[in-house]
Amino acid sequence: MDAMRDLVVFIIKKEYDEIPPDAIETAKKVVLDCIGAIVAGWRTDVSKKVIALVKHWKGKGEASIYGSGIKAPLPWAVLANTAMGRILDFDDLHEPAVMHGGVAVVPTGLNVSEYMGGVTGKDFLASVVLGIDLACRILRAPLANPLNSGISHSFHGGTFAATAVTCKLLGFDETLFMNAMGIAYSQIAGNTLCVEEGSTNIAIQQGLSSQAGVISALLASKGITGPRNILEARRGGYFYTFHSGTFEKQELTRELGNRYEICQLSTKPFPCCKHIHTSIESIASIIEENGEILPENIERIEVGLNERGYQLVGQPISQKRRPKTSVEAIWSLPYAVATAVVKKNVMLEDFTESALENSAVLGLADKVFPYINERIEKSAKGIISPAAVLVKLKDGSSYNCEKWIVKGHPQNPMDMQEVARKFRYCAAYSRWLRSSFKIEKIISICNRLEDIGDMKELSDLITNNNHSEG
Repeated sequence: MDAMRDLVVFIIKKEYDEIPPDAIETAKKVVLDCIGAIVAGWRTDVSKKVIALVKHWKGKGEASIYGSGIKAPLPWAVLANTAMGRILDFDDLHEPAVMHGGVAVVPTGLNVSEYMGGVTGKDFLASVVLGIDLACRILRAPLANPLNSGISHSFHGGTFAATAVTCKLLGFDETLFMNAMGIAYSQIAGNTLCVEEGSTNIAIQQGLSSQAGVISALLASKGITGPRNILEARRGGYFYTFHSGTFEKQELTRELGNRYEICQLSTKPFPCCKHIHTSIESIASIIEENGEILPENIERIEVGLNERGYQLVGQPISQKRRPKTSVEAIWSLPYAVATAVVKKNVMLEDFTESALENSAVLGLADKVFPYINERIEKSAKGIISPAAVLVKLKDGSSYNCEKWIVKGHPQNPMDMQEVARKFRYCAAYSRWLRSSFKIEKIISICNRLEDIGDMKELSDLITNNNHSEG
């Protein structure tokens, strides 16, 4: 029997009270962090274009598009809200699975809860925990490096996760749930070409993944059937179609019910690719320990990474040193490292189109030299890259720092107060949530989600259309 059945049956049977407290507490942080990413992402032109298109389509008002004051058919609302949550790359990441977890489940769960009505905070939290668990287990199993083929774990996982969340909230039995997962598999898509070319489609692909999950569940509820052996079938199964049949089956169910993948999510302190974070913190440590380093005194900055990180955020070097779009900048190590030196921080404001013209940052980016560090590649092959940073000054002096674990990682997690601080910053950046009362109310609700009788209470707060275009 395909391992998907084991995962589905586990989700169907598992109730909130059986999920350990650490997973529940992590889920609360994931929810608040993802809402913050959505709120900040609302400000972008991409988000406003998607909202305008959905508004043009009209249709039955089943679920809210956040920050717009409008309701849309459930799949379109999920598309828009998920895209908003991903566009700035400020949402969390499951590093072993290389999957953006929260954005795959939180917008979907909130919209499905609104669509249904009467969904409790406990049921919502359980769906978030279990949806992430299923998708991340699937994506921990492949042995091949996704960079070799260009597929995207995050987009594939988003479809699996969104389907699972929707099915759990709709109370599907095994037959309906398995049909939905089979239908979802037929819609699996997504690649990393958007990263290579710096296109804003990166957010749309994430939205389409979640939308596919919702549509799959709704189709199953109407009696549409799907294939069942979707993971392990040798002809057409996920691991054979997308991963050349190389996978570790035991990863799918290892410690199922005892280990929850949501606890392995990393919360981002910086709004850029996670492969860059160790470099930013290394630079920050060098400055903290040695005093201000003036950009004009720097001869060169060498940044050693593993091959995966080097290829994603260090190449091609000419593009990385002169990003032309926000997406290109978000995936540029030279740009982010130069920003960290010049501005002493890396913030959302640094990835706007106007910020990309900062001559001081661009001048220093020319002095940033990424390379493959063989020691790091040997010890950290295929994972989110550590960084070995060496700053050489024109007077011949030099400083170095190496970081493997940074703030937000499961081994150095943000607490709820730190996530709340990040949320307030996202709200201030967005210019949509201006009411301090509503901001603090959202934080308060996320802190006590298990006590909420109807998730509509949270959805109503983030549906607010009393915003300024800024």
